[in-house]
Amino acid sequence: MSAIAIDTNVLIRLLVGDDLEQQQKAIELFEMNHEIMISTTVLIETVWVLLRVYKTPRKMIVDQLRNFIVSVPNLVVKEDEIEAGLAVMENGGDFADGVNEYIGSQLGAEKFATFDKKAANILNELGRQVILLR
Repeated sequence: MSAIAIDTNVLIRLLVGDDLEQQQKAIELFEMNHEIMISTTVLIETVWVLLRVYKTPRKMIVDQLRNFIVSVPNLVVKEDEIEAGLAVMENGGDFADGVNEYIGSQLGAEKFATFDKKAANILNELGRQVILLR
């Protein structure tokens, strides 16, 4: 079994289906029994594109990504990083803020510093240690 990392545009075509030919190629790639690696940065970009370009509602993105991750066999992702981003997103914040705070904590950070008041409030509500810079 070979391992393949995919780019954001492959995941977008798969999820959105606005180009049926490219979507079919993405589906075929996923069905070829490869291990499919999706980096968290690809998911950060995907969330941004879905929100900004396709105007997809946050709840729909959260549900779609959670369902995608559990339903695709041979998918390799950093589930804890993704869940941290989705938790912040569910509470009205940015996916990337949740991911960045989580990765920082995994690297040994005791607190997450930000100028973003909204992110700080959401992360605090989720039990994270945050320094709000002013």
